[in-house]
Amino acid sequence: MPDDTAKEIRRLRARTEAALPEFIGLRVEEAAELAQRLHLDFRVIRIHENEWYTSDDRSNRVTVEVEDGVVTSARAE
Repeated sequence: MPDDTAKEIRRLRARTEAALPEFIGLRVEEAAELAQRLHLDFRVIRIHENEWYTSDDRSNRVTVEVEDGVVTSARAE
């Protein structure tokens, strides 16, 4: 991986990680809007009624877990 590409990936990951605390406690719709405002990709990985998982890795995506429509955890993936 070229050095510039690696630097960009690290920059995107750091920006995404810095935003994570803002997502906790938001309703899913609010979290999706926040991600859009921050120019981050957004993915919900667990809703009790319908659980599913994926394994792709992206530097500018926030992945959240949701319980009863509220974000309970967020991580950069």
